[in-house]
Amino acid sequence: MPDATNHLPAKTPGEAYRQCDPSVALSDPDDPRYIDLRAERGLDVWYEVLQQVEHCAPMACPARVAVYGQRGCGKSTELLILKHEAKRRGFHVVYVDVLDHLNPHEFEFGDLFLAIASQIVQSLTSDGIEVNQEHLAQVEGWFQSVTEVTIDSAQKTATVETGASAKMSVPFVGSIFASLKAYIRSGHEKRKEVRRKIQDHPTALLENVNLVVKDAASAVTERCPRGLLLILDNLERYHPDIVLREVLEKFELFNDLSLPWICTIPLTLVYEQRGRSVSSTFTQPVACPCVAVTKPGGTRRKDTAGLVAFEQILARRIDLEAVFTQESVWRDLIRRSGGSLYQLMNLVQRSCLAAKGPIDPKTLDVASTRLRSDLVRLIPSAYYADLARIRVTNQIGELANRGEILLYLYAIEYDGEVWADVNPIIEGIPTFQKALRELRKKGKRRK
Repeated sequence: MPDATNHLPAKTPGEAYRQCDPSVALSDPDDPRYIDLRAERGLDVWYEVLQQVEHCAPMACPARVAVYGQRGCGKSTELLILKHEAKRRGFHVVYVDVLDHLNPHEFEFGDLFLAIASQIVQSLTSDGIEVNQEHLAQVEGWFQSVTEVTIDSAQKTATVETGASAKMSVPFVGSIFASLKAYIRSGHEKRKEVRRKIQDHPTALLENVNLVVKDAASAVTERCPRGLLLILDNLERYHPDIVLREVLEKFELFNDLSLPWICTIPLTLVYEQRGRSVSSTFTQPVACPCVAVTKPGGTRRKDTAGLVAFEQILARRIDLEAVFTQESVWRDLIRRSGGSLYQLMNLVQRSCLAAKGPIDPKTLDVASTRLRSDLVRLIPSAYYADLARIRVTNQIGELANRGEILLYLYAIEYDGEVWADVNPIIEGIPTFQKALRELRKKGKRRK
């Protein structure tokens, strides 16, 4: 269980800033900061995903589950809670944060296969589980012959990547990946050469990765009777065209991996049909919606249970009465978050930076204005008419730009795609207000 003393509620804006890092995902339901948002989301995300994995287990093809949602809606936290629960149910979970393994700007399918093989071996090694050494040597030989990366060069790079003891403790698959990762992540010119050599042999690549997978599945059976489960997190951080090209359009390769796997995908691939359909590719895509902190209803929106849940999220991190001047300020901040966990933490941090004491209404307005200014620079002028329509109808509908509108948090979707609203921060933009007035005038004329 996490040590609660490490997360005592912040007493000052400086402490609150550090406690509300939007990039940190919680990984344990016993973490004192964790609040279960299943009821407020309208969907039980991690449970639905794990149910697919378990229900598909007896079938010939294991589950391939895609999770999607807006930035900062809590996908990584849901997957890390799923990891915790899956372990409890008897799975050996291999969690891969792809940003730790791949170039942060782009990747190709071979990079992802290498990350999978490496992380499986590393996961078993960390747990003291031995993998078939003969088969590891076979995999080693294939990578060595294809990439022309020698054992010595791989081990040297592994020592640099993983520490001084790596030469003696890291299996060759891990070592060679450390070597290749150094090229991949740095953008080294050798990256192109190594990629080309590996990807010229996709069938052999799959066979070697599956050899590692099958040996690992056999090795974990005694401790983990449900076998392996792979989680690929943060794939949605890459440009949708990259994920489409390297995952969806090469799905036959990924589909032949001999284990169930879960990944996050860019939501624009769900909303904007680009080549291969997400719904027909994965077992059952699962949405991770934001939390509705108000109910729809024009200018007379009412608070919801979601607002209370977000208040609890803040209270687990912040002594609210010490950091804010009054209750109305932190409740207003929650409303301005629009139910996005990312925007909630972002607004807290911006308010802490602007504060000269406890956060008051003026400080919150300064933080909101700065966030609004950032959004104004990004929103194409053609989008304002669509945003006005969303504000009036509370529906995304068939808007041509709906994928990007949701991706960049210009609008926020709730209750498993039942309704939507404009990001509250955008409401103060004059161009948006003008588009809203024009839309309402058109509506009156029709009547």
